[in-house]
Amino acid sequence: MKYFVEEVRKRAGEKGVRELEEEYGSLDFSAKRIYSEEENIALIKAIAKVLFGVVDRNSLYEVGGILAQRETESMIMKIGFRTISAKNLFRGMLFNPAVLKMIEMAIPKFAPSLKVSVTNPDLQTLVVTFFDTKMPAAVYEGEWYQLFTYLCGSVAVSSKKLSDNNFSIIIKSDRFAQISQHVSQ
Repeated sequence: MKYFVEEVRKRAGEKGVRELEEEYGSLDFSAKRIYSEEENIALIKAIAKVLFGVVDRNSLYEVGGILAQRETESMIMKIGFRTISAKNLFRGMLFNPAVLKMIEMAIPKFAPSLKVSVTNPDLQTLVVTFFDTKMPAAVYEGEWYQLFTYLCGSVAVSSKKLSDNNFSIIIKSDRFAQISQHVSQ
């Protein structure tokens, strides 16, 4: 949560941080604490309002992108991406059911309240379905767009509401088909 405050500071200065504190409340976050979904949503909405002047689908999408940028800039992610790229670890594996299950199991490690499933209905599509979450889908659209753009280049991301608090994020890329060709060989 502290990285969001630093991002606001970088983009809007100390004035933005003061506005964020007025909008959200105390910004004294602890790395040892897991924050509730409600606290995360409130912070994301406050950031959207401070940085973009409004809380709407577009501003929430942008905040999701900021989250992904932070994730891709972290040392652990850089090391992971370098290892994956250098060794072609995803070649022939992206649509492997075991890899999809690993992704599905990894997401709640970062956000314990999330329940997800990951599927690939065709060779150009990944679908991440979120269950029982109040987080606006636009946040995840922005996050997954940035993450997969970083990994694959050109992607398209959309969402589909399934019911209250349940939705799917659909990620499409021609690069998925190229990577997946190795699966069938």
